[in-house]
Amino acid sequence: MSVDSPSGEGGPEEEEPSSPLLLGSIVVGLAIVLSLGLGELLLRIAWENPFVDEKSDWFIEIETHPPFRKLGIDRAAIDPDEPVAMLRTDDRGYILPGRRFADPDATIAFLGGSTTQNSAVKEEIRFPALVSTLLEEKGQRVNVLNAGKSGTNTHDHLNTLLNHVVEDDPDVVVQMEAHNDVGMLAGRGAYRPRGASRLNASKVSTWLLQWGSTHSSLAGALRKWLTIRPVRAIEFKRAGSELERKELPYHEYEHRLRAFVGICRSFGIVPVLMTQPSIAMRTKLTPNWTDLQNQERFNEIIRRVAADEGVLLVDLVAHLSAEVPDWKEPNRIFYDGVHVNDAGSEILARHIAQRLQPLVEQIRTASSR
Repeated sequence: MSVDSPSGEGGPEEEEPSSPLLLGSIVVGLAIVLSLGLGELLLRIAWENPFVDEKSDWFIEIETHPPFRKLGIDRAAIDPDEPVAMLRTDDRGYILPGRRFADPDATIAFLGGSTTQNSAVKEEIRFPALVSTLLEEKGQRVNVLNAGKSGTNTHDHLNTLLNHVVEDDPDVVVQMEAHNDVGMLAGRGAYRPRGASRLNASKVSTWLLQWGSTHSSLAGALRKWLTIRPVRAIEFKRAGSELERKELPYHEYEHRLRAFVGICRSFGIVPVLMTQPSIAMRTKLTPNWTDLQNQERFNEIIRRVAADEGVLLVDLVAHLSAEVPDWKEPNRIFYDGVHVNDAGSEILARHIAQRLQPLVEQIRTASSR
């Protein structure tokens, strides 16, 4: 005779009968699956589906930052005294600080890639923000909309301009990008990969991770680990022969620059073009498509389009070459040959503000009439 005990020792346990609820759920589930399968079979026999060859809708991804982003970028390797640079955005996804005045004389939007985003630069001296501060010293109240986004090219900026920036009614839009265009055309030969695409598993998973990170710390930690990397200082080396120029479809870039000018003018916006400087030094952080010969070729296209279209040109390359003798030295302007450090951002901002000051004065005078 066995005796039951609280610990369950003393003899074999009796098996509990199967749950009627579980059994019923299985039966209902099987019935639903069989019913749907039968319905599908009957419809395929008796009805011609007009959508059978149709594909899903096309989607255009607008390359902006999400609203209310708040990230600390680890830049200790560049500046150990101030090891973190904040990357924050406003309710429209523009990088802060930006809209500083309730009644500005002008609003200037900046379009570009990571060299306009400037993640590793302190917030207040990223050149779009610093331009506003410098113009204020000249008595001009200017709000800026920094729409710079890492990895974007001129094709992306057309989408961003038409589908996002124009809604914020800027007076001026400044465009600077050649580096990522070189990379896109060298790698793919066209801008097609940045056009419309269909919804796919990659886009859905990205959205789920973004959505999940706003509701779960675990998802947030995973997203940060997957997407945010510290900036590392690595010794420079000179670019080698592997970066010799490859012939690209230059007209594709030129078409998009002219389209940028046309879209701006169609919406009553003053377009401004900037050349994009870089130096012949590389680190492990430097994108592998860096091609100084083609980048200078693209800068020449920027100069030509600006002249043809009567557009204000801010020639940063010419300014650095003429006014900053040591600008090609490592860590003087760029920490990786492409992206500016704090000092470089200040140098660019001062020249940009100087070139934009007369334009802002024209806008202020015209609005006061």
